[in-house]
Amino acid sequence: MIEWLAVFVGMFFLDLVYARYTQAITAGASLRAANFAAVLIGITAFVTVSYVQNRWLTVPVIAGAWFGTWVAVKWPPTGAR
Repeated sequence: MIEWLAVFVGMFFLDLVYARYTQAITAGASLRAANFAAVLIGITAFVTVSYVQNRWLTVPVIAGAWFGTWVAVKWPPTGAR
C-alpha cells in the first residue's frame, strides 16, 4: 500500500511540476524552466521504474496525474492570476 501512495504522490508532483515548467517556459524564465526540467526527469525515473515493475501501479499513476494537473490549474503560482 505504501508503494501505491508513493507512486500517487510522485505522479501528483510530476504533473504539478510539469505545469509549472510549462508556465516558466511561456514566461521566458529559462533558469526556472531548467530547474523544473531537472526535477521532472528525477520524478519521471522513479514513477516509471515503479510501474514497470508492477503494472497495477498505473492506477495511482493515473489518479496522481489527474489530481496534480487539477491542482496546478486550480491554484496557479502567485502572480500568475
